[in-house]
Amino acid sequence: MYTNFLDFQDVSLEFLPAMLSGSGNLIFAKDDQFRIIYANDAFLELYPPDVRPTILGRTTAENFTDLEAQVFFAEDRKTFKEGYSELIENLVDYKGDKKTFHIKKIRYNSKDGEACILGIGTDITQISLREQKIAENNIQLQKFAEIAAHDLRSPLSTIMLSLDLVFLDKKTSLSDDSKKYMDFIKPCVSGLMHQIENTLNLQKKKEIESNSFQECDIKIVFEEVRYNLSKKIIDNNAAVLSSNLPIIDANQTLIRQLLQNLIENSLKYKSDLMPIIILRAEQKDDVFQFSLEDNGIGIVGEEDPDRLFLINERVDETEVDGLGIGLSLCKKIVETHGGKIWFDQENREAGCKICFTLPIFHFE
Repeated sequence: MYTNFLDFQDVSLEFLPAMLSGSGNLIFAKDDQFRIIYANDAFLELYPPDVRPTILGRTTAENFTDLEAQVFFAEDRKTFKEGYSELIENLVDYKGDKKTFHIKKIRYNSKDGEACILGIGTDITQISLREQKIAENNIQLQKFAEIAAHDLRSPLSTIMLSLDLVFLDKKTSLSDDSKKYMDFIKPCVSGLMHQIENTLNLQKKKEIESNSFQECDIKIVFEEVRYNLSKKIIDNNAAVLSSNLPIIDANQTLIRQLLQNLIENSLKYKSDLMPIIILRAEQKDDVFQFSLEDNGIGIVGEEDPDRLFLINERVDETEVDGLGIGLSLCKKIVETHGGKIWFDQENREAGCKICFTLPIFHFE
């Protein structure tokens, strides 16, 4: 048993390298040139064995895609500037395995007074895959209901029409028994159509009621939006990422529409750079403040950017589409939840950053 703090401290320092090396988390440090100055075993295992001895002193940007490297450096710059950053990043290791990490970076000063970054990444691959699967299933179920409604009602309508044509055809000769059967079929088909209609209406009513205000996992909604926009994201060679997102009391359908409108807007007004779009969230008292930031063309020559949330306003008056309905709808959705939305252009060197607040709990 240790008798004083110094004994315990000595043992802690002795075992610290083993603790860092044996951790399942990625632990790394970078200097102000983004070069890696420390990396534990879990971090090094992202790279081929023959490359690992050469990692220290390099940025290792060449080991990743241009888009991945842009994301890394953008987060490093944010950390040096603000002291902290957090992002859920998707990586592919040297074996080709896709992994998802929740990476937190903090700025610190070395013993020589140099600004450095300490990064810790937690592997959340399985959690992320489960969230993506839930999001995909939600969308597929919704599409299935729409298809089923059409596929069921359409043939029944054809049967009803065919029965009417048979009765109206003067050349048709039916026995009395056949007429009875025909008379029996028509109300059965009609009843089945009404039953389908009532079931669908009931389902819609339940969806409306359940989607009024309920527990809403923003992570799942974000994955649904990414799934919906997957073709646009791929076509634009874009990275659409997030920090750790909360669960709030909200209208899930409206929140989905809000995020989709904002992300589509960022993709539409991209710059020559590969688009990087990041949704972040942080709790402030009884609200969560979200921000969606991109590296697009930003807002040029606009003295009052918030007027773009008004209907019929455009970022570029020469545009033939984009009449401002999307942003005005975003404003309406946020205000319906009791929140606020605005453009944050302070200390913004490039791109666009839209902030909005959503209460953690909804009160009638």
